Amino acid sequence: MVIEMRKKIVIIILIIAILLIIVFKIYSKNNQNSNSKINKKNEPTISGPYKHTKVIEDNYGGSGGVKIKYDQYVTANGYMGASDNVYYTRNGSLYHLIVSTNKTTKLAEGVGKIENSMETVIVHKSNNFKIIEEDNYVTYTN
Repeated sequence: MVIEMRKKIVIIILIIAILLIIVFKIYSKNNQNSNSKINKKNEPTISGPYKHTKVIEDNYGGSGGVKIKYDQYVTANGYMGASDNVYYTRNGSLYHLIVSTNKTTKLAEGVGKIENSMETVIVHKSNNFKIIEEDNYVTYTN
């Protein structure tokens, strides 16, 4: 009787372990799909219009820099490590690029022009302005 009880416990533990593995795999697959969608949404399209191209050098030991295609761009200033942050527009959208990690985040749509000011980037709103993601360094103005 004790042996049968041990067999039942082992079978129950195996079933729980298998279920946990299945749930983990499903969660991992869904998480990877959502991350790839987020990254594609944040970065400008390859074929989208732009006026200029520039390679921005990484001041933190990276090699080769990061190539951006932009209409306007400014480099952050006013705090330690600010030069690692570039704000640029492309086709009416505002993006924030962290040069050392090559991570781009879309901040807003409907942007007219951007200006560098001490400890902020001044963003002039245009038609159909919409904030996509908040950024404490950016100041929006009409």
